[in-house]
Amino acid sequence: MNFAIAPKEVPIKVILASVEDGLRGIPPSEANFICGKVVSTIQNKIRSRSALTRKEHLALQQLKKDPSIIITKADKGNITTVLDKEWYDNKNNQILDDKETYKRLKTSPTASTTKEVNKFINNLLESNKIIKEASFRLKITDATTPRLYGLPKLHKENIHLRPIVSFTDSPTYGLVKELSFLLKPLIGKSKYPVRNSSDFASSITYQILQTGLI
Repeated sequence: MNFAIAPKEVPIKVILASVEDGLRGIPPSEANFICGKVVSTIQNKIRSRSALTRKEHLALQQLKKDPSIIITKADKGNITTVLDKEWYDNKNNQILDDKETYKRLKTSPTASTTKEVNKFINNLLESNKIIKEASFRLKITDATTPRLYGLPKLHKENIHLRPIVSFTDSPTYGLVKELSFLLKPLIGKSKYPVRNSSDFASSITYQILQTGLI
């Protein structure tokens, strides 16, 4: 979680994939220079000694194999928590049992949503709004259903879970990732930035919404 253990082998493929993704939009000359530096660093890698003792490694392995616990981070405070799995599952089920917030579906919409997203991307390609390489990047061919997990609110009495829905590898993941990339250069350049929920609550937009005019 918060403690980075030195790996036995340097994850070269993961590093290169991350570098290539991060260099999108950078001039070719700069990108090639950075790639050269990364390759040089990997070629001259030095295996670091483990920061853990043998007993600590064994303890970690035992925790990973224990099916009765869940290891996750807390909602706030940068804290790692070890939770009873049965308690964790019950708390998540209590969240999903709220029929005013959630609706049980007879079938998963993942396949149909994937089809709609791919059709939308194909339309963009046919109308020359994106290039072929971009269409490959935007499509998720083997999409998965968004996953729900909970982060314990340790700062509250009668600990509850904050529900988090992960859309990684979902049908719209490629589109959202691309949109985030396009909007990133604009962050912080607006006269009216909203950094968090507190900022939004005091913003003019929020006050207008509260009036019901829009």
